[in-house]
Amino acid sequence: MGVSLCGYSSWVFDGLSKGNIATTILFVLGAYVIWKLSYNVLFHPLRKYPGPTFWAASRIPYALACATGQAHRKVLRLHERYGDIVRVAPDELSICSPEAWKEVFGRRKTAVGEIAKDDVHYAEAKDSILGAPKDKHAQLRRILARGFSHRAILDQERLIKSHVDQLFIILNEHEATKGWGNPIDINKLFDFVALDIITDLGLGASFHCLQTGQYHPWAQFFLDALPGIAFATAMKHFKIVFRALMALAPKSLVRKHEDMVMLTNSMVEKRLSEADRPDLIQAMCQPVSGNEIPLSVHEIKANSQILTMAGYDTTATALAGTTYLIATHDSVQAKLCQELRSTFCEEHEINISTTKNLPFLTAVIDEALRMYPPGASGMPRKVGERGDIVLNQYIPANTIISLWQYAMYHNPRNFFQPDSFIPERWLDMKGPTGFSHDCKEAFQPFSFGPRDCIGRNLANAELRVILAKLVWNFDFQLARKADEKNWLGQQKNYLLWERGPLHIRLKRRAGNTL
Repeated sequence: MGVSLCGYSSWVFDGLSKGNIATTILFVLGAYVIWKLSYNVLFHPLRKYPGPTFWAASRIPYALACATGQAHRKVLRLHERYGDIVRVAPDELSICSPEAWKEVFGRRKTAVGEIAKDDVHYAEAKDSILGAPKDKHAQLRRILARGFSHRAILDQERLIKSHVDQLFIILNEHEATKGWGNPIDINKLFDFVALDIITDLGLGASFHCLQTGQYHPWAQFFLDALPGIAFATAMKHFKIVFRALMALAPKSLVRKHEDMVMLTNSMVEKRLSEADRPDLIQAMCQPVSGNEIPLSVHEIKANSQILTMAGYDTTATALAGTTYLIATHDSVQAKLCQELRSTFCEEHEINISTTKNLPFLTAVIDEALRMYPPGASGMPRKVGERGDIVLNQYIPANTIISLWQYAMYHNPRNFFQPDSFIPERWLDMKGPTGFSHDCKEAFQPFSFGPRDCIGRNLANAELRVILAKLVWNFDFQLARKADEKNWLGQQKNYLLWERGPLHIRLKRRAGNTL
């Protein structure tokens, strides 16, 4: 029997030309692709959820949107058309309902427990607070939280203030007492001050960007790599393509990445060999209570790396976005100036504690974070093998769930006049206004639940102090209105915003000379 089968197969293949074999293979592959696309649209467990047919059939449209930096806008348009739950890929749902924050990201008492972060996006961060599994994350959170408490940040204030003071020395060189000063790229300066602060706190030494007037090589590599990182992340769902990309990656790029990791690791090692001072590494090294295991040097390095990357870009983005919005809304700038000038007689009175409870400053920052959230992307979670219930609907096993902050905050079902910068919506206003129906629960700029942003206290402190000093000291306006008047609208989002130059002119306020 075996001989006859071998003979038969040999006869078949001998009778086929190479062209026929290729045609047959292509036919089989084509038939499989058609079957797979048809299955995804007609028979997949997520088929009941609305969305574009092409996006339901294949992940390619969604991946291309992410890789080209346009996903935040496209997902918003999909939610405006299809509703709160949209199928954006064969196995992925985007949710734009405010209740989803609690149900997907919150502390869950259901039998299936936490909806975990999607390994495709966070597998490389397992040793850090960004991607650690639940139990390990809880331990890391308890340890790292000590460095981000209000008390700890007050202890760190002297260090933070030294870099803020350096920023304002530079700004004072560009202001004018009469008329407007020379244009200055405030986006770059906010990058510099955020980098100097977080590296001093998280790596044990500052990059000194403000002093040199240049991006540190680590930061330049990070910024240059953003589009590539977004593309590679989008391609992770196509395993063969991703492996090919990794194999074809230039060796020089790989070496540069390794050099940057070695640099930050060596900075942490140097800091560990030095005396204690109030910073994030001190918090990671403090004795732990109970039976907790102290962090290893490897874990300290991994978390320092993550905290530096996250703490730098998000803060700089928020500072630049808020400044742009203030500069383009004269009435907001005047009202904020009035609050600050009536509260502080001298600049030295502006600090972390004194800026904590200023209602209009807080409203301006919140509205800027709503308009221009630093974490605009979807932060994907993955449903476990048993499936789950979200918004009273059964979500099948292994479904990816994303909550796009940009779509959540710009959706007219959640916010009245969502594309308008109106800080007053966050204040308790009497009388009939459309803002009374705003869904404030939708606004979670630091995420939500046990895995929310651990650095929110530090970020808020930096935002309040720097913006308060800026508005207290200066009038400012866009210097290149023709080129940068749509600075927000023209940006792409590669996991993080691709921010371009933002030039402003400064004029010292009347009666406020040094």
